[in-house]
Amino acid sequence: LRDSENLRKYADKYGTYAQFKGTDLTVAIERVKREFNYIKCFKFEEKEQFLGAANCYKAYANEHPDSEKAPIAIFNSAANFFKAKQVDQSMTMQKDLYDRYFQPNNTTLVFIGGVTLEEMIPQVDRYFGWMERVPEPTRARAVEPPPASERSLTYRSDDLPPRVEVRHMIPGVGHPDRPHFDVVGEVLTIQLERALEEAGITASVSVNTRVVHTSRFGVPGSINVEVVTGEENLRVAQSLIETTLGSFGSAEMTDDDLWLAKKRLRTAWHRTMRDPDQLAFEIGHFQTMDQWETLVPYMEARETTTAEDLNRLAAEYFIPNNRSWGFVRPKTSRPISQEDDR
Repeated sequence: LRDSENLRKYADKYGTYAQFKGTDLTVAIERVKREFNYIKCFKFEEKEQFLGAANCYKAYANEHPDSEKAPIAIFNSAANFFKAKQVDQSMTMQKDLYDRYFQPNNTTLVFIGGVTLEEMIPQVDRYFGWMERVPEPTRARAVEPPPASERSLTYRSDDLPPRVEVRHMIPGVGHPDRPHFDVVGEVLTIQLERALEEAGITASVSVNTRVVHTSRFGVPGSINVEVVTGEENLRVAQSLIETTLGSFGSAEMTDDDLWLAKKRLRTAWHRTMRDPDQLAFEIGHFQTMDQWETLVPYMEARETTTAEDLNRLAAEYFIPNNRSWGFVRPKTSRPISQEDDR
């Protein structure tokens, strides 16, 4: 908390210096200030001060209309006005969101199976042709600063089962490395499950890139390795994760692991192609994240992944400065170490 307050003070201080105007530092400072403004709104919401949260999010959206969080701020403002029983204000914010983004020239239509483009054009014109074009929303380019140090966070809860998780930043869809991380995730799952079984530890393993409801982004994301187990096993589980990541892609990895990983991904993709709803979602999702033409080359690139690719990715991305650890422990337990309980 003290570090956060110091960062806020430095941002306010250096943001006033004329010699920094127009430099990359100014851009970074403005972003820091925006983030603190957004966090302030979230704190209102946490305290269930819904009217304060609604007005805060509304002010954020008006002050930073081109930021990547502007649509979320508008949505949150509408939701909090509704919770505060300010229905008219909520409807106004919902209409603002609709008018800004739900426009015909900001829409992707996906048609799956049994139709041709020639057949669908008249239907599209019938339902959407009467709508006028409007200025498209500003395309905000989200930029993530490269991590500069390893981090560790402990969350104490008696509701969530104990677990250890490590995350590494990875590039978004559109970057040539991104398809190979799908293979990385499957291979890591296979190897970690084997290592835990050999150590006699009962645990569940999840390796994914998921955030809320989606797994692929056009912006930098993270690959998440999570082991849920008993609290007494957390230290050993962390050690096994570190060992697995440290040897990942090396000669110790069998061809069978890579073959099985690709088979799992290939099977899932074949099932997606046979499900119109899922296929439409993937096509639309890729169009939103990058472009729809990326989808098929993305899937094909996964099939070309080699052990050398995995070794290269591990050496580039699985490094301490790109790593964040997370632990869930019961509220009543003692910290394993001062460092682990930050």
